[in-house]
Amino acid sequence: MEKLFKLKERGANVRTEIVAGVTTFLAMAYILAVNPGILSVAGMDFGAVFTATALSAAIATLVMAFVANLPFALAPGMGLNAFLAYTVVIGMGHTWQFALTAVFVEGIIFIILTIFNIREAIVNSIPANLRKQSLSVSVSLLHLSVFRMLTLSLAILQHSLNLQILQLQVQLSLLSLALLLPSF
Repeated sequence: MEKLFKLKERGANVRTEIVAGVTTFLAMAYILAVNPGILSVAGMDFGAVFTATALSAAIATLVMAFVANLPFALAPGMGLNAFLAYTVVIGMGHTWQFALTAVFVEGIIFIILTIFNIREAIVNSIPANLRKQSLSVSVSLLHLSVFRMLTLSLAILQHSLNLQILQLQVQLSLLSLALLLPSF
């Protein structure tokens, strides 16, 4: 472990890292129950969400450890999940599939912003003293605003598609009626 993680260079040892890992796990373990509880209110299967939460946290933490070589544990964000379940699904009446589509599109947008260093430019434009105090709040607000914008855009798209389907149904009905009329 010393060779892989350079513990001495960072002023740590195996025992300290194991204790820190167990402590972090115990501090985060509530997410395994709360996240499926929140998302099951939106209609998602509790067991499937539990499994997805555990797997995504494990994979993200392992990637952070072995690729970035940083001792950070990662797990799904509870704020966005609560917003998805209670505001988008229950409050706005959308399906959980619709809400997850918005989250997926938001993720793609954030990947693009990251690839082109736009997120870094936004963060660097904030004065250092404000950045330390408000970064997590601003990132959360940015996520929520992008999510709300995407939700609205997808709702408009869904409404537009519903109107197009209705127009096609009317046209097919009229065509069927026109084909039936000569036989009378």
